[in-house]
Amino acid sequence: MKIGSLSLSSPLLLAPMAGVTDPVFRALCARFGASLTCTEMVSAKGLFYKSEHTADLLLPSGSRPEAAQLFGSDPAVLAREIASPYLAPFDVIDLNMGCPARKITANGEGGALLKNLSLARSIMEACARASEKPVTVKLRAGWDAPVAVDFARAAEEAGIAAVTVHGRTVMQGYSGKADKAIIRVVKDGVSIPVIGNGDVCDAQSTLAMMEETRCDAVMIGRAAQGRPWIFAEILAALNGTPFSLSFFEKMEIARFHGVELARLRGEETAMRQMRKHLAWYTHGMHGASAVRGSMNAVSTLSEFHALVDRLEKSEG
Repeated sequence: MKIGSLSLSSPLLLAPMAGVTDPVFRALCARFGASLTCTEMVSAKGLFYKSEHTADLLLPSGSRPEAAQLFGSDPAVLAREIASPYLAPFDVIDLNMGCPARKITANGEGGALLKNLSLARSIMEACARASEKPVTVKLRAGWDAPVAVDFARAAEEAGIAAVTVHGRTVMQGYSGKADKAIIRVVKDGVSIPVIGNGDVCDAQSTLAMMEETRCDAVMIGRAAQGRPWIFAEILAALNGTPFSLSFFEKMEIARFHGVELARLRGEETAMRQMRKHLAWYTHGMHGASAVRGSMNAVSTLSEFHALVDRLEKSEG
C-alpha cells in the first residue's frame, strides 16, 4: 500500500489513541510489524499557543514511517500548524474527524465535523495545500447516520492522500459492532486508499475486514493495548508462520516500555502513565489480580521493577 509516495511494508497500521500511543509504545508496535504508527491526537490550537503539553505529545519514536494526528476546527490554524517544527520528524499528517469524546465534539472538533461537510472540506483543502507531506483523514461512519462516503469523496477532491474509516457512528461510541458495509461503500466510492478500522483484534478479524470491505489496509487500535506484538501475531498467522512469546518475554517488553518512557518523560509522569499499560500487559495473566492494587500505586522505577519481578516470580 502507498500513501502518496510513501510505501508501507505491511497492511497493518497502529491507530492514534489518546493516552496510549506514546513514543515507546509506537516504537514497540513498529518493531513488531506495524507499518505506520501514529501519535496521540494533538490540538492544533495547542500548538498555535505553544502549549508545552501539546508539544510533548509530538515526541518522535525513532521508528519510520510515523504519522502525527492533529485535531481542530479552524482551517487557518490547522494549515499553519502543519508547518510547525514539531511536525518535521513525521512522514504523514493525519486529521481527526472522528473522535467521539464529548470534550472534543463540544468544541465542534473531531467527530462533530461529520455534521459540517462544508467546514470539513475547507479544513482538508487548506491542509492539503499547506503540507509537503501526505495528509490523511480519520473518519467515523457519521455522526448518527452514515455520511462517510460523502466525506471521503470530498477528501479525495481536496487532495487528501488516504482515508481511514471506523465503522461506527460518533453516537455509537465503542458500543455495538463496527459496520463493514459502510467501509465497503467508501472503498467503492473513491480511488484513494481506504483503511478499515473497528473491531480488528486478530488474523481472522483482519481477514474479514479486508475481504468484506476490499480496504487497502487495516488500522488496529484498542486490541494493541498491552499487546504491541499483535501485529507480529497477525502477520505470522496470515503468512502461515509460527509466532509466540512467553510470559517472561511479554513482561520484559512491559519492563522496556516503562524504563524507556521514564527516560523520556521522567519517573513520576512515566509511572503514572504506565499504570494502565501494566494492567493491559497483564490482563488475564496468572497472578496479575493479586497485584492489581499495587499497579495503581506505582510511582517510581524501583517500584515498577519490583512489581514486574513479583509477576515473573508468581509465574515461575
